[in-house]
Amino acid sequence: MHTLKWFLWPFSLLYLLITECRNFLFDQGFLSSHKADIKTLVIGNLAIGGSGKTPLTIWFIQEMMKENQAPFEAIGADVAGVCVTKTGNQYPGEMFVWNAFPSVEKAMEATDLYDPMKATGPYKKMRKVQYSSTFKPLKEFKLQPAYERLWRLNLNDPMAYTQKIVELEEAIRAAGHDMNIGVFQPLGGGTEVFHVRAVSQTAGDLGKVIDEYYAEVQEMGGQRWDTSSLIKRFRK
Repeated sequence: MHTLKWFLWPFSLLYLLITECRNFLFDQGFLSSHKADIKTLVIGNLAIGGSGKTPLTIWFIQEMMKENQAPFEAIGADVAGVCVTKTGNQYPGEMFVWNAFPSVEKAMEATDLYDPMKATGPYKKMRKVQYSSTFKPLKEFKLQPAYERLWRLNLNDPMAYTQKIVELEEAIRAAGHDMNIGVFQPLGGGTEVFHVRAVSQTAGDLGKVIDEYYAEVQEMGGQRWDTSSLIKRFRK
């Protein structure tokens, strides 16, 4: 580690030089700054990654939502949250804000109370809404912020599929894994594919479960496994 530090030291000088030159150009007016119309908090620096910007941003948004619950209460939401897409994102900063309602009726009523596509004033400049949609969970799903993976599927028999997911979730938990799996049916509004969400406490926890999935593949001689074989695997 000591040798690596001295090897990287010249690169740190180059980094410092670039930073100082950039600051000088701003100070002299060669580069212009943009002033936002509303109060803005910038979370970030010149570091490419690994400095903790994304988790800090998620934490900050969640704390702000806790302190300002009036907009969510106004549309009848019981719980609300935000999810930032870290891998597989279609554009930088991709995220979605979700609201949970006690019934589909309340969720549908909320679309009359607030339309995210019609944000006004400075809020219109803050974001570009891609779509708004409503989903019905087909099984019990615990709303617990953690690491999540999402699959978008076309299902011919969603209820039979959901029953298999219930059995799989029970088997995974019985094997000692803390995992929450949800199956959500689209009710129109931007997407017509089912969402399957697997939530674990950390990315590593989910990866461990996937490793056990593929261990089953190897035991079967590389043949493709199905849900039933996975359930048997976790019940061993």
